[in-house]
Amino acid sequence: MYQNYITGLTALTLNLDFSIPKNHLVNVINDFVDSIPADGFSRTKKHFLPHN
Repeated sequence: MYQNYITGLTALTLNLDFSIPKNHLVNVINDFVDSIPADGFSRTKKHFLPHN
């Protein structure tokens, strides 16, 4: 029923050693998201609750 798998060959390696150029669009998006006030994300406000 089970095949003989070699688990060392199934590992997913991620390259986390990269840099984003300073003129890349993602930096503009990041600055915009960082400029949003955190208090605007309160979960206690009524309009953030699911509708019944």
